[in-house]
Amino acid sequence: MSSLTRCNQIPQFEDVKFEAASLLSELYCQENSVDAAKPLLRKAIQISQQTPYWHCRLLFQLAQLHTLEKDLVSACDLLGVGAEYARVVGSEYTRALFLLSKGMLLLMERKLQEVHPLLTLCGQIVENWQGNPIQKESLRVFFLVLQVTHYLDAGQVKSVKPCLKQLQQCIQTISTLHDDEILPSNSADLFHWLPKEHMCVLVYLVSGYRLT
Repeated sequence: MSSLTRCNQIPQFEDVKFEAASLLSELYCQENSVDAAKPLLRKAIQISQQTPYWHCRLLFQLAQLHTLEKDLVSACDLLGVGAEYARVVGSEYTRALFLLSKGMLLLMERKLQEVHPLLTLCGQIVENWQGNPIQKESLRVFFLVLQVTHYLDAGQVKSVKPCLKQLQQCIQTISTLHDDEILPSNSADLFHWLPKEHMCVLVYLVSGYRLT
């Protein structure tokens, strides 16, 4: 029996194994060995389906790698896979993160016809999700930033102002919430989009962009 097979059978080694794959792939990328990083991540994704947090994290990581290579089609495919996986394991929060990330890439490709139904679905998920207040507001900020971008790309300037007002309200709400760490019951929900301070800066920049 190989050491890898033995490791696969011992649950307490799961985090170590997948973190090692994640870190090693990052090292490969730093050394410009992307072709070595991709199969490593694919293998880790293949064997991590029983470990929701790592399966989602590795999917995000490989999608990011494809994005850096400007292979947005492959990145979108992976984010779609992640969204479906998150739905199956009951993580609507992380499903929204995958879908919003995919929406961001579709906006980069200016695929406006695909963006509209995706953002409509994301809006429904965000509003219906009940969980950590800061995570919920961060999802709403992510969604509204994409909504503003979509309206501007589509030439629907009049639709932007209500979104900007909602963004300001989100930031005001977030600023009143405590950062107390509440561990979710679903390990697939252990993700954060942006720190509070970064979200404030982002909303300021989006508002400034609209004014110019």
